[in-house]
Amino acid sequence: AKLEATGGVPRSADGHGVVLGTSQDGGAAAIDLFIEPQCPHCGQFVAEYGDAIAKNIAANRLAVTVRPLTFMDYGSDDYSARATNAIFLVAADRAATPALVWKFIQGLYIRLMSTASLADNDGIAKVANDVGVPADTVNRIAAAEPQVNGNVVSDGNLSVMDDYGVERATPTVYDTVGKDQVDFDDPEWLDQLVK
Repeated sequence: AKLEATGGVPRSADGHGVVLGTSQDGGAAAIDLFIEPQCPHCGQFVAEYGDAIAKNIAANRLAVTVRPLTFMDYGSDDYSARATNAIFLVAADRAATPALVWKFIQGLYIRLMSTASLADNDGIAKVANDVGVPADTVNRIAAAEPQVNGNVVSDGNLSVMDDYGVERATPTVYDTVGKDQVDFDDPEWLDQLVK
């Protein structure tokens, strides 16, 4: 993962993921988490496991590379591409921490699940503001300032899924240490991963 000299949260080496947390001792678990910002299953996954994931990131027990996809962006609204760009904007903020980026992702899903409508840029910016993203970056999100091309990110992450040999579906959790897809239908999956 390369960290820009300006601070913030690093991107994955391929540029298509945001890396939350580090395995300090080299023994920590590491996962790639493939999500689609419009996907209600992803919203349920984040609602169920989001806080536990946050705790494990904070404790240096888990590194999560968030890899957004935009395949639900058919039709007129490009919400997933805009939300993806916003995630990368938050990560690029000098003051960003893994906890803040994850809280923003949680906030996006909370809004999606509670309103059942796709946020416009101001709506995405409001989520950022509510979780404590610095004002400059909130304004960048509202203005849809490009940080990444969401569809290029998505294509890159679909290629990663193909390389891993996993189905192109979200949410998908891939254990990058054990090189295997994680079955998160097992409620113990996270405990087993970070043990």
